[in-house]
Amino acid sequence: MCLSAIYWTNLRNVYYCYTAQEEEEIGLGTKYVYQQIALPKEQRDIKLIKLDKNLSEKNPFAFWKEMNK
Repeated sequence: MCLSAIYWTNLRNVYYCYTAQEEEEIGLGTKYVYQQIALPKEQRDIKLIKLDKNLSEKNPFAFWKEMNK
């Protein structure tokens, strides 16, 4: 989610202190995330459940477009 947010917001730079290896050593690494992304959706630990967009009071895509004119 954080990586997606970086791309969606068009950030130019990301600053960090710890390496991926250091993160893994304390259990905060992204190895698991990338393993999950590589799996078919049906096999992932977290299920993505699509909701009917017509049930929402305000379409989030329309709202985003309006706010970013």
